[in-house]
Amino acid sequence: MLKTTREKSCAIKAFNLRRNKNPRSHPREQDKKAQLYYAAKAFLKFSVDEVFCIYILRQNKNDPNFLQETALISKSGIKREAGAIPFVQFYTHPHPEDFESPTNITRDSKLESQAFTLSVSKEYSTNGFLDSFSTYSPSNSGLVFEPLPTHNCNVTFVFNNPDEVVNPLNQNSPCSSTSLSIKTLLKSLLC
Repeated sequence: MLKTTREKSCAIKAFNLRRNKNPRSHPREQDKKAQLYYAAKAFLKFSVDEVFCIYILRQNKNDPNFLQETALISKSGIKREAGAIPFVQFYTHPHPEDFESPTNITRDSKLESQAFTLSVSKEYSTNGFLDSFSTYSPSNSGLVFEPLPTHNCNVTFVFNNPDEVVNPLNQNSPCSSTSLSIKTLLKSLLC
């Protein structure tokens, strides 16, 4: 049993330090981020707990002026209540003319290196997520999923982009970059 105020204070500080996932940030900063996340979640009736992403950039074998970009974006804890905005996944490539819907991709699938691909991994997504695709927005480069199959969903997207990222070694551009567009507050981002 803690006897003094000082012992209680030290115990509370030690507990908070263990609970804090990012010890480099000040606890008050964590509190503000948490307050913002929960306020937005209550207002928008929509939230995403975590985003995990991997980007692979390599020289395009058929056109060395471009980099081949492959991205895996996994979102977990997608929660959407009635009346909330639809779930939209944005991407950066101009919309292919023949696009109808994202394709199913499995661990045994092979990406066509010269084809722009938008895929959903059924293996690493909530059952029925790919079936919830409803439309796309060519002007905003967004895939719209509505309604989601359950209240709490997970989804993994795979994007293959052969000709959007300029190769800085073969162009006048001194650098190259790729990014993830996040338009929803997250509890956690892992890249």
